[in-house]
Amino acid sequence: PWNSLVAGLAGGAVIGMTTGRPQIVGATAIGVGLLMAFVDMSGAKTVRNEEELEFKRMGLLPKQHRESDALTALKEQFPQHKDL
Repeated sequence: PWNSLVAGLAGGAVIGMTTGRPQIVGATAIGVGLLMAFVDMSGAKTVRNEEELEFKRMGLLPKQHRESDALTALKEQFPQHKDL
């Protein structure tokens, strides 16, 4: 987290320098530095339960794709667009 803290401090200082006010430069540097350190410490994963996420993504799909009756009717009505 130290590398990301220092990089956040530098990046925040550059962003704060656009205002030209030293107080804003310092506050922005500290804020962005802390944000980057916290993001780095939280880790690479964005979810706590990966099995639940995998079920939400893939578990509700049928084993074999089946077109709905409405889609079949539309493909029959517009045969020039059936391969879209």
